[in-house]
Amino acid sequence: MVYAIWADAGLPRPQRRLLLAALVISPALLTLAGQHVDKVEDAFRHSLLQEAYVRLDLARHRMEVLDKYGLDMLKIGAADPITLRALAGVPGQHDLKFRVLNRKMGADTSLLLDTRGQVIVCSDPAISGKNFAWRPFFKAAMAGDTSGYMARGAVTGLPRVFFARPVVDETATTRAVMVAGFDLDALLGDNVRMDSVILNRQGVILYGPPPFDRGALFPVGAEVESLVRERLFNEQDLQPLGFQRIANDWVRDRSGRLWLWVSSPLPGGDWELSKLLSIEPLLDHRARQLSLVSLFIAILVLLAVHYLQSRTFVSALLGEVDKRRQAEGTLHQVIDTVPIRVFWKDLECRYLGCNPPFARDAGRESPDEMIGQDDFSMGWAEQAEIYRADDRRVMESGQARLDYEEPQSTPDNRLIWLRTSKVPLRDASGKVYGVLGIYDDITAQKRIEAQLKDAASVFEHATEGIIITSPTGDILDVNAAFTRITGYSREEVVGRNPSILKSGKHDPEFYKDLWRSLHEHGSWTGEIWNRRKNGEIYPESLTISSVRSPDGQVQRYVALFSDIRAQKEQQSQLEHVAHYDALTGLPNRVLLGDRLRQTMLQASRRDTQLALVYLDLDGFKEVNDDYGHDVGDRLLVTLADRMKNAVREVDTLARLGGDEFVALLADLPDVDTSLPWLQRLLHAIAEPVHDEVGLLQVSASLGVSFYPQAEPIDADQLLRQADQAMYQAKLAGKNRYHLFDAVQDRDLRGQHESVERIRAALAKREFVLHYQPKVDMRRGRVIGVEALIRWQHPEEGQLYPGSFLPTISDHPLMLELGDWVIESALEQIVDWRAAGIALPVSVNVDAMQLDQADFIDNLRAALARHPQVQPGDLELEVLETSALEDITRVSQIMRDVQALGVGFALDDFGTGYSSLTYLKRLPIQTLKIDQSFVHDMLDDPEDLTILDGTLSLAISFRRQVIAEGVESEAHGELLLQLGCELGQGHAIARPMPAVQIPAWMAKWQPKPTWVEAQKADRDTVSILFAMVEHRAWIRQLRCHLNDEQAAPPLDVHQCNLGIWLDAQVAKNSADAPAFAEIAALHDSIHRKATELVDLKLHEGKSRAMARIEEIQPQHQALIAALRRLIE
Repeated sequence: MVYAIWADAGLPRPQRRLLLAALVISPALLTLAGQHVDKVEDAFRHSLLQEAYVRLDLARHRMEVLDKYGLDMLKIGAADPITLRALAGVPGQHDLKFRVLNRKMGADTSLLLDTRGQVIVCSDPAISGKNFAWRPFFKAAMAGDTSGYMARGAVTGLPRVFFARPVVDETATTRAVMVAGFDLDALLGDNVRMDSVILNRQGVILYGPPPFDRGALFPVGAEVESLVRERLFNEQDLQPLGFQRIANDWVRDRSGRLWLWVSSPLPGGDWELSKLLSIEPLLDHRARQLSLVSLFIAILVLLAVHYLQSRTFVSALLGEVDKRRQAEGTLHQVIDTVPIRVFWKDLECRYLGCNPPFARDAGRESPDEMIGQDDFSMGWAEQAEIYRADDRRVMESGQARLDYEEPQSTPDNRLIWLRTSKVPLRDASGKVYGVLGIYDDITAQKRIEAQLKDAASVFEHATEGIIITSPTGDILDVNAAFTRITGYSREEVVGRNPSILKSGKHDPEFYKDLWRSLHEHGSWTGEIWNRRKNGEIYPESLTISSVRSPDGQVQRYVALFSDIRAQKEQQSQLEHVAHYDALTGLPNRVLLGDRLRQTMLQASRRDTQLALVYLDLDGFKEVNDDYGHDVGDRLLVTLADRMKNAVREVDTLARLGGDEFVALLADLPDVDTSLPWLQRLLHAIAEPVHDEVGLLQVSASLGVSFYPQAEPIDADQLLRQADQAMYQAKLAGKNRYHLFDAVQDRDLRGQHESVERIRAALAKREFVLHYQPKVDMRRGRVIGVEALIRWQHPEEGQLYPGSFLPTISDHPLMLELGDWVIESALEQIVDWRAAGIALPVSVNVDAMQLDQADFIDNLRAALARHPQVQPGDLELEVLETSALEDITRVSQIMRDVQALGVGFALDDFGTGYSSLTYLKRLPIQTLKIDQSFVHDMLDDPEDLTILDGTLSLAISFRRQVIAEGVESEAHGELLLQLGCELGQGHAIARPMPAVQIPAWMAKWQPKPTWVEAQKADRDTVSILFAMVEHRAWIRQLRCHLNDEQAAPPLDVHQCNLGIWLDAQVAKNSADAPAFAEIAALHDSIHRKATELVDLKLHEGKSRAMARIEEIQPQHQALIAALRRLIE
């Protein structure tokens, strides 16, 4: 009908057709435009949702940290003796002590409920006598659930997070419920954004900003609109991003702005954390897109009309062009895609064209840049004249030159090798008009050929014997060193098995283990006894490796070995010299120390005694002076033989030097059993000795110490005790023994290390400061040093603080020593600054020093005496336990000290039960994680859990964290993965004098694993915990085989690693090949462990302990597989 109207209106037929075509095309254009708008709008909408998801994820992570901290503190409180006493006493009797426990846990409210929900004891008197049986957290705890629950306080009405756990007796019966409440407003007020709201499933708001008032139902005076009508957001948009639901679609606030309301559940399941996301940007974006699309459609319609008018001419033209383009494009496509380099030149040797690989070799971006250029402008200008002569020879002769090798310089000044071919280019009449060349880079091939030549030379001229065998063990080749070592020629052994070299000194199990290692790990390294052709047996150091094809099949075995007979003999001689006295043949001090430590360990395990007897000969100096050293040496040898016969075979007699000997009497049921043996020693020494010079006679003074003792003691201390007792025997008249009295010794040492002696040492400047560096382990930056006091005792050598500071604890002398430490540290700062070294120094401050009224004035005066000291050069470290004694006063002192430009650090953080409130109130910049948490974190899951929680808490409060006790590279790597980058410990540097610090700073570099370590996400942290759990399981197995602990779980699904592994495999996202490898190794380790436990049961622990190392390769492989999951 429309077309008929246009015809009646007198429009020409071509124009009517064009308008009709425009009408037909317009709906399609509108459809495409609508799809474009939807796609752009989807992307914009997704970015808004992604922003909300990121905000929600950060808030959820904060809540997870608080949830973990609350559960850890509740676990500590439930096991506290105060809780147990309150459970056994009268309700309300222990309220005061319970408030102390509440302070330790860092909670705002703590209470102990009986199984009916009635309050037994609590920290808030207003709660006494109330019943909480109706509370969800009480019901959950009675059912065994320990998750946190959010609710308003029954008395205060404030929002809180409640954690509850059952308190059970030895029969696993629930006796009570322990509850701890944390003020949500105090914990989250500075961290939750103003667009965050916490509400429950019924719409009751627990926490939120205006206008969403607390306690009110949502929405408050808000107009609810339909999302379905506007099609802005829907459930399908939100669920892939992790949002659980949309609460009431969106709301319009009192100012008329639109907000999207999205929610996600919090721990406990009843509460949700919500975000308000403005929708106005999306509406503005939609309006702009619709305007652009309208303009775009109008332009397209005009272009379509213009195209229809000229389509006949254009179609004919394009048809002819396409034919020509198709033929030319095919040729260019072939040239551009071949892997070799292609180029062609004219008669003047200028480039007519090339393919992209050739252009890249010439240092050009595209082939177009090569046209018209010659070789003198390329990166290989040095060979340009050679190339031009070669090109002319091909063009002038008309003959191709094929497959020849030539060198070439590259734009980056490297020399490469090419395999080149060139042919002349001819026109239709056969006339040569240029040259076509192709080449391939064979540099890698030439390098491989050279390496093969080198390898062959190494094989023949190596000093180590080399054997190459087939997969079945038949010898394929040997080198000259093999013949020299074994005596067999190449012709004698090729085709035979290496077993011809067997010595017979190894049992079949040895060779089974060797082949097992080859099959499982691809190599074996160790020492072996073999037999030469002449029958001589000799030791050799042997390494066997398997050579595999790309598909993993063994193709060859290669063995390298060397004769180590000379090294073995030398080692045996050195070991004897290092462990035995040259004159008497008795063990020396080194071997005595080793046996003493082993015997002490056995005595602890077997609940027996050992006696350490220190012997000094009486009158031996006179023999030496009267008759000479030769006679004295003969006397010592004779007496050594007598003393050795006077003790048992299980005992050890050693010579320390001169006329001093030590007897180690082991496996004594009690102290009195040693007395007859002491008398035997005295009699053996006192008997006259007949020598060529006459009759010789000496006696001995014996000092005896015993182990174990009431207090821990090491081998060196035990030897010093025996030495002291020996001097007491000499003072008592000689030729007798004296038993060491530990109680009396403590009194003597206390008197010796008296306050006056320490005061004299301070006056004589016997105290010095050593400095231990603190570093950024990832970046290798030294951030400061800690000053540590040492006493250069004139008699006892260097003493550590633990041996003298307790003596002056709570004594005024501690203040003098503390002032000296600060003054010395300031002097060292000035010296370093004069040398161009700006190095902050931290000093430990005693609580007694902080408590002095003039502490700030004294510090200010000390700084004034050293004006070169800059703000930040000095830092004071205070123990966490000291800082918590009077937090208000200590906080003020810290602020006054910081006003002087001196920093503050909290030392031994984690040992003082500091609450979140205290941590928030203390104006400290640095937290030092106590080394007790770091020391065993590699194989103690509980220590790792505490460390992880402590780090998360410290980082959440934006405090700088330094870990003490970084004793190994593995400690530093795990700390970095947990997010702690600053460290201090022996793996970095031991405390050293100030003069050594500059040289150490100049050469210190972080460990490679520290530089590469990345902070782990929560999934990776679970892998780290799995590694530690497995190490703990291995340690428990070793202890069990040595009769120290019960056996660990031997079922692969019952150990902690097995439980974690089963959970990971059950997830759809688990990496099946990686977890299959871990599961196989885990099964192998458990099978070996079961075999060792059975071996211990039937053949004893010594047989089992002898084979414990067999489990190490699988253990290390499992740890490596877990590490690959992290990487």
